[in-house]
Amino acid sequence: MPDTKFNAGVMSLTPSLETFAALLNESNSRPLPWDAEQGVLNAFFPPPTPERFYPHVYTRTILPMKYNLNVEAQRSHLDQWNDVWPDARIVHFTQAKPYWYWACVLNATCIFQQSIAVWFREYDEMNSNYGWTTEAKLWV
Repeated sequence: MPDTKFNAGVMSLTPSLETFAALLNESNSRPLPWDAEQGVLNAFFPPPTPERFYPHVYTRTILPMKYNLNVEAQRSHLDQWNDVWPDARIVHFTQAKPYWYWACVLNATCIFQQSIAVWFREYDEMNSNYGWTTEAKLWV
């Protein structure tokens, strides 16, 4: 299920100033691809392959799925979803968004009920612990 391309929705970067400058130069020196920042990042940080000589100056690491469990896997790879779900650390809502909650609750065939319900449970816990204001809730 892991892909050779990454989605910029869940990522962590710790570039050096040199890498950051090179990335800015790369993004300013060519037209923006159809997939915007993701296309730039995927071109700049090539996927690891056996053919590529390492260490490449700009490398990336493919993390275990538990650190970027894509909610689409509930639909397309349910067996792998069920294997990873109990230990998931980050769930990436690329297809189903948490604001679909009520539509999902009212639809008995909605396959995203589990992940969306957990999102709201975590949201409520953070709201309780940190006392978000009504205005902050509007942005969720």
